[in-house]
Amino acid sequence: MKTPKTELDNFTKLLTGLIKQSDDVEALCYALNRLTLEELEKVKTYLSGSATSVISIRQREIVIGTFLSGMLIFLLICTSLI
Repeated sequence: MKTPKTELDNFTKLLTGLIKQSDDVEALCYALNRLTLEELEKVKTYLSGSATSVISIRQREIVIGTFLSGMLIFLLICTSLI
């Protein structure tokens, strides 16, 4: 699923603003309190790195599925020749 460029730009601006305020704890807390729940979830997902793990899980499922279907086709061809 692709993310629209405008949404990525908004998220980049959000993270840039948070990074600029990261030196002052009070300003950072104030900025985080102003965010909506959806924005907080995006920031949490980005900072925790769970977005990359979701991609790796999907990639692993695709590789395993491809391997199993290749083996199934191989076995079907071998059994039809006997």
